[in-house]
Amino acid sequence: MPNLKPTRWISALLSLGVLLMLAGLLFLVVPPNPVNAQPPSTPFPLYSLPDSRLATPVSSNLLALGKDNRTLVAANTFNNSISIITLPDAKLSAEIPVGNDPRSVALTADGLRAVTANRADGTLSVVDLATQQVTTIKLNGVYPYGVVLGADDTAYVSLEGSNAIDVVNLQSATVLQTIPVPAAPAGLALLGDFLYVTHFWSGQISLVYLPDARVVQTSSTGLDTSISQGIELDVTRGIAYLPQTRSNAQNTALTYDSVVFPVVNRVDLHNLQVQRSNRIALDSADRPVNMPFAIALDRFRQWIYVANAGSNDVSVIDLNSGAMRGHIAVG
Repeated sequence: MPNLKPTRWISALLSLGVLLMLAGLLFLVVPPNPVNAQPPSTPFPLYSLPDSRLATPVSSNLLALGKDNRTLVAANTFNNSISIITLPDAKLSAEIPVGNDPRSVALTADGLRAVTANRADGTLSVVDLATQQVTTIKLNGVYPYGVVLGADDTAYVSLEGSNAIDVVNLQSATVLQTIPVPAAPAGLALLGDFLYVTHFWSGQISLVYLPDARVVQTSSTGLDTSISQGIELDVTRGIAYLPQTRSNAQNTALTYDSVVFPVVNRVDLHNLQVQRSNRIALDSADRPVNMPFAIALDRFRQWIYVANAGSNDVSVIDLNSGAMRGHIAVG
């Protein structure tokens, strides 16, 4: 009987059979994924920050500058009015009465109306800058403090005495909803769908995710921080700057210069955690100052301007080096 040698196609079949056996064993060892498996949902809080080239942050403030850089509106807390100033000649063009104790002012996107949060009245004043007509909106709480405006004519107002944020439609002059937040909300910063809230007495910072109308996280900036009403965002670097005061209550041997410390805390917006190692001690960077209360950021030079309410001055700090660039005495 002749000796039959295996042909190439027989070898190929044998190899294929071996591969199929191995694949069957692998199938038994590693179970397949369910057919209807879905990717996990995005956990809260959300920290995918908006594109810094597209989203412009706005913060509550006693000053509001028009987009044309030709109109400046100042809230006069003690005079219960706003001042309209034309730039660059810095001339006072009008002073318009609003509600009692306006704590912040904002301009609508078209620059035609100013909105003030009136703390003593529990109201918003909406001022037509051309006609000087004032519309008053009653809020769902007491002690409104900060106000910021969205692009869709929506106002967000912190209610310091009611631990809430009112969402107000300026066109209909009505409160759309009220969002509960931790105690004593004060300063506000709006960035896309994110609303950052400072808390005056605790020094905490909260993030409200506006599509869900709820607080998704609240973080501490330190157990000894307080008097926190200012906030400024650097959207390019994802950092919030908070001027605050640290108490030294745990020290049993207090001296006149060690009772409180003026600081600017930095908060990483990607995880809402304070960067303690990057905290700016104003008494070291500048000189002994008191009650840092408001802040402005030059994000191109990386300088901050801190208004110190207790010592009537402004500290100018270089964020790159931590050194003082100027000290301005004001009234």
